[in-house]
Amino acid sequence: MKEPLAFAVDRMLGRLCKWMRILGFDSRYVSVDSRKQIEDFRKDGRMVLTRNQRWRNVEGVFFISTDHPMEQVKQVTTALKIHRGHTAPFTICIRCNNPLKAVPKEGVLGLVPEHIHFTMKTFHMCSECKNVYWCGSHPRRMTQHMEQIFGQQIFNANSKEG
Repeated sequence: MKEPLAFAVDRMLGRLCKWMRILGFDSRYVSVDSRKQIEDFRKDGRMVLTRNQRWRNVEGVFFISTDHPMEQVKQVTTALKIHRGHTAPFTICIRCNNPLKAVPKEGVLGLVPEHIHFTMKTFHMCSECKNVYWCGSHPRRMTQHMEQIFGQQIFNANSKEG
């Protein structure tokens, strides 16, 4: 695998795009409309991910053969030989594809529910859209999916990140 990997994910693959971001990959959510556009993505260092048969055998395009998002992630990671060590989970905003930055607990006061502010220790914020993230039930479920994808335990089940 060449590092770092970046993707241009076709609009028909929104959940795959979200999962590639969860794994820490720069993944732009785009409409793929022309060969020129695909070439521009390639020049930008991006691989196009699509289910559109029109682009199936075009250089720089990876054709996704399944409708199921977790199978799509598995297809990409297997074919591109992406291993757990190549990922950086929870470092990119799943909404806008920008880096997350650690923020002090005081910096999210009023931006998260009071009980979350009280019970969690660490928070991250998107550098662009200002969405706030913390390690609650959603990241734990996402981690379980990642463990299924990579076939290994990622985090200690007894540890509680807050």
